[in-house]
Amino acid sequence: MRGVYDEIAATAPVVAQGGPRAAAVACGSATTLAAAVAALEAGGTAVDAAIAAGFAAAVGEPTLSSLGGGGFLLVREPGEGPVISDFFVDVPGLGAGDRTPHVETLAVTFASGVEQVFHAGWGSVATPGCLPGYLQALGQWGRLSLAEVLAPAIAAARDGVLLDDVQVQFIEVIGAILRITPQSAALYDPVLAGERFRNPEYADLLQSMVDGAVTGADDPRFIDPIDEAMRTHGGIVTREDLVTYRPIERSPISLRRGDATIWTNPAPSFGGGIVLDALARTPRSATDAGCHDGTRPRPEAKSKKPCAHGGSTRRERRSRRQEQEARGSNPVFDGVQRVRPAGLWWGGL
Repeated sequence: MRGVYDEIAATAPVVAQGGPRAAAVACGSATTLAAAVAALEAGGTAVDAAIAAGFAAAVGEPTLSSLGGGGFLLVREPGEGPVISDFFVDVPGLGAGDRTPHVETLAVTFASGVEQVFHAGWGSVATPGCLPGYLQALGQWGRLSLAEVLAPAIAAARDGVLLDDVQVQFIEVIGAILRITPQSAALYDPVLAGERFRNPEYADLLQSMVDGAVTGADDPRFIDPIDEAMRTHGGIVTREDLVTYRPIERSPISLRRGDATIWTNPAPSFGGGIVLDALARTPRSATDAGCHDGTRPRPEAKSKKPCAHGGSTRRERRSRRQEQEARGSNPVFDGVQRVRPAGLWWGGL
């Protein structure tokens, strides 16, 4: 898919077609893709494939994904309604007392010349959610054994993978952050010398889960090293944070568009609501006067003809939007209660 994506991403959508039991996988690296495909070929469910991909992404996309982060999973089983498993990172500090976080402020300059300030280091780490989220999803919706799901990630982490140019560029750009600790520098510096990315300790952790030596995210053999490192280096993720963390099941928000229903992530995450709000404001037909196709403006369209998606002119829609903003109201977010703080911490061990 990466080769296809490189050629057509800017000009056309990718359409996956197939009969019953067909599957499509979209990933950010060949390593991640191979893990998902292996799970499907072994007879696994879509969730088996997604979680296998998640574990493997920590090797194939190491600057973007790890067990130190968090995520969301949208699942709809045949004949049932969709559900969201929210295992995003949580604000740490339960029982931390007067522990002072150690945070380093670093400036990163991107290829475009734009400089961004990052607050990094042990004190910037949130309570991670990926491991408990992955394991709960496998237990609820998976079909394969843990050994089958983890096998591709274990092999990749132990044998090493040649990261693609995009991943290498990420490492180059945020190198100052990745070198904050000697252990992290030892993982990433070889890549810049043209070597494979290897993470044997990650492979050992996953193998210990397969062998039953580590039984889950609340196992002391998993928690103790994290707790000790946090206490030593100025982190505020506590043992209580790790032991009490649980994924949250939520009902997704949705939007009807033509014959399709689009489900996505609800609050307290903002991304899903922003996407649905943008879609709700975007006409389904680019030929309706006064509308545009969402990517290319049509300044020549002067007609007051109602647009396909709203039954009103652009001016009328703008007026309604201004009224909503004046009331502090957004139909996508209205009535949704905030449960878990989001966007406060960037979690990554």
